[in-house]
Amino acid sequence: MIFHSLHALFCRPPALGAPEPDFLCVGMEKAATGWLYDQLKAHPDFWMPPVKELRYLHMGSPAMDDVVRAHSQQKARRRKEVDAAGQAFLAEAATLVRHPRDFRKYGMLFRFKGVRLSGDISPGYWRLRQPDIDVLAAQFPRLKVLLMVRDPVERAWSHISMQHRRGAFDSAILENVAVFARWFARSPLKRASLASKVPPRWAESAPAIPFRHFFFDDVVSAPKTTRDEIVGFLGGHPRKKEGNTPADYNRKAGFAKLPLTASLKAVLVENLAEELRESARVFGGPAEAWPARYGL
Repeated sequence: MIFHSLHALFCRPPALGAPEPDFLCVGMEKAATGWLYDQLKAHPDFWMPPVKELRYLHMGSPAMDDVVRAHSQQKARRRKEVDAAGQAFLAEAATLVRHPRDFRKYGMLFRFKGVRLSGDISPGYWRLRQPDIDVLAAQFPRLKVLLMVRDPVERAWSHISMQHRRGAFDSAILENVAVFARWFARSPLKRASLASKVPPRWAESAPAIPFRHFFFDDVVSAPKTTRDEIVGFLGGHPRKKEGNTPADYNRKAGFAKLPLTASLKAVLVENLAEELRESARVFGGPAEAWPARYGL
């Protein structure tokens, strides 16, 4: 009898909340989305999924690679930090892998948040188009959306450096400026650099959904203020005591970047000149200084 009482006390299922994400971060990669995940995970008003990027909403049959990896590690007991809610989240998310996308089942994953706020930080969601945004707005009318933006030249080079660290970019391309120019002009990376296109799509398809952008520049120069603004926008209490994660914490601070020469930078500026100008117009704030940074 005592055993059953203890089992009920310590092994009770996690409390369930509303079956919907409270927010989405829809980009951009290499614009402090990792910082955002770490900050919200440490805040007492938020419960974040055990993996940062679900990568579910922009694919017809989502592969959810990070979920698969985390679930496998959890089953092998190599992820001891995952709580009961996180374990339940991973187990259910794993059943959605490579099945046709289902927005209702996706929303059900977030019931494991209990009474706290939760959301999905998947930078690839910048790709979401009007039909998908229409469905999301109808399915999750209380959703909030944020976009992290960064100087597109700096962001593109940071992305290239990341791919190089992962062994997915051949640095020999950089030895010939003409070769690099041809590669970048045709690369998916250039298409993934158009942050200025994202807000208009959401404004047109989901004008009732609160949408805000935040700058990488501000994360660097004023991390606590930026964190507080984001937490407040998402419905949390900015002044509530966080855990042991300082506002300026950056787990990637020590990662090396490839050297960016003047000639390689000129290629990026030429390809991204229009985006630099559009970013200044669409985002304002720090983005207004981006074109002049490159003589535009």
